[in-house]
Amino acid sequence: MTEDGRPETAACKPATANSRLCRVALPRLDIPSIAGNIRPMSTGSANSTNDHVEPLNQQQIRIYRHMTGEQRLRIGFEITDFVTRFALAGIRYRHPEASDAEARRLLRKSYRA
Repeated sequence: MTEDGRPETAACKPATANSRLCRVALPRLDIPSIAGNIRPMSTGSANSTNDHVEPLNQQQIRIYRHMTGEQRLRIGFEITDFVTRFALAGIRYRHPEASDAEARRLLRKSYRA
């Protein structure tokens, strides 16, 4: 239990002893790095804010095409799991009295809204 009486869960552990904020563990995704292909944005053209986006999109597409279907599916599941845990942490922050079942009910309700 946390100091304020909330249950400590894997998805929501207090960031500090006196904090109501939650620390959520991020999933580790084994995606090949594209950091070496990132170039500074150009400032000369009218589309300077988008000049860097298209090469990165193309690189990301190439990376995904070289993955197996299983790898792409695993990434999708990991992202879904992360988003679910993140949303539940937000619900627990706003409703500290909610049980796990109630927090999940509120999550499902938010998806229907």
